[in-house]
Amino acid sequence: MKGVASIGKRRVWISILISSILFAVSIFIGFVSDTAIISIIEGLAELSRFLTSFPPPILVILVFLNNFVKSLLVILLGFLIGIPPIVFLAFNGLILGVVAKYGFASIGLAGTLASLLPHGIIEIPSILIASALGLNVGWEAWVGVLGMESRVKATTINCLKIFFKVITPLLAVAAFIEVYITPLIYGFVAYG
Repeated sequence: MKGVASIGKRRVWISILISSILFAVSIFIGFVSDTAIISIIEGLAELSRFLTSFPPPILVILVFLNNFVKSLLVILLGFLIGIPPIVFLAFNGLILGVVAKYGFASIGLAGTLASLLPHGIIEIPSILIASALGLNVGWEAWVGVLGMESRVKATTINCLKIFFKVITPLLAVAAFIEVYITPLIYGFVAYG
């Protein structure tokens, strides 16, 4: 893809690796953390009750817009020396770790996987790629801060091209799966 070639394939892959490691570490921390679990689970349960009050087509749009806006902002705010993508990954990893821990305790391994994997297989890599792109923008900003020649504008434009061509359609598919297919798979696994 032209946008990736402009940024540098090696740097993009390194950024994806860094994003993946940070995300995995954050999931682990969320999973083993006891102190934050109760307040996070209560907040997620409240949000879940609110969201399920919407008809499925509206819910697909809401889920898509939520992930779309956050992923776009992670790229656009990457110029803040890469801090927003790092915070975004850490926060989402912590949440996923807490949800997994709570899920394992309440609905078991199979139920937890059934409730997260169908859409997560697409959504999580999309978020990791968006964060990696934001880190690339941050890298260019950091290069500029150090007084070296920076391509922050060109990198941001190339990252946005990748975002709209690759990540946006994936987030749309993930939102559809999350609303329509994940509940069916979870119901089948949980209730037979």
